[in-house]
Amino acid sequence: LDGASPLRPPFLMARAIENGPGYQYLRETCPANGFKVCEFLPRLPMPSDEFLWSRDPPGVFVSASVEVRRELSAEQYRFVWAVLRHDPMGVARTSIKDVLRQLTLMGLDEFTVPGYLDINMAEMPVGYRPAFRASAAYRGAMPTRGASVIQLATFGVGAVTLLAVLAWPRWRRELEREQFHMLALVAIGVVVNAAICGALSGPHNRYETRVAWLIPFAALTVGFAVTQRRWGRLAWPVGRPGSMVAHEP
Repeated sequence: LDGASPLRPPFLMARAIENGPGYQYLRETCPANGFKVCEFLPRLPMPSDEFLWSRDPPGVFVSASVEVRRELSAEQYRFVWAVLRHDPMGVARTSIKDVLRQLTLMGLDEFTVPGYLDINMAEMPVGYRPAFRASAAYRGAMPTRGASVIQLATFGVGAVTLLAVLAWPRWRRELEREQFHMLALVAIGVVVNAAICGALSGPHNRYETRVAWLIPFAALTVGFAVTQRRWGRLAWPVGRPGSMVAHEP
């Protein structure tokens, strides 16, 4: 539509319906509540990604007309507020569950082409299709399983290391205030990322994978800091190549 504002996909509506409270609200209040999404109740419930993006089988948002999409987009905040008032504990419980699940997802399986991209190949420019079909992601040749195991292992070792440093008073005293603040910011950032992405868009590997590397990185930083403060800094003395001495900081 000329001059119309961009559409915002109703992520929150889709999550509320998939998680249960939104679907239960629709079953109990449609059509009296006046929400456009009531027209799609016979198709519900369905996963949020299917609700938003599926054309075959038909979902809700992307398979609807532009006018209906605009109505769904415009009503999503009112809908979520209505669901929250209808079942606040249900919304809180399912949101916390999504956040906790998001914290455990850090695989690389999404580097393999999802099925819906293959289905929608007709929408891809013709010149890109041969290269796309020849890619390792399309052929399923990406080493995602081994890389996922390595990432999960390094994340686990890093997380245990950070917890040990923070729990052991002797090691904790080795940290500078700025280093401690850095650890706090990293931990808060990882949790906030899971809260925003997991609760609002739904748990997916890609959301946690993009920040999971921060944990082993922070663990390495702390390990170097503790080692340097405890054992001194190794340096090459001037005029004595090939020898090293320890200098206390």
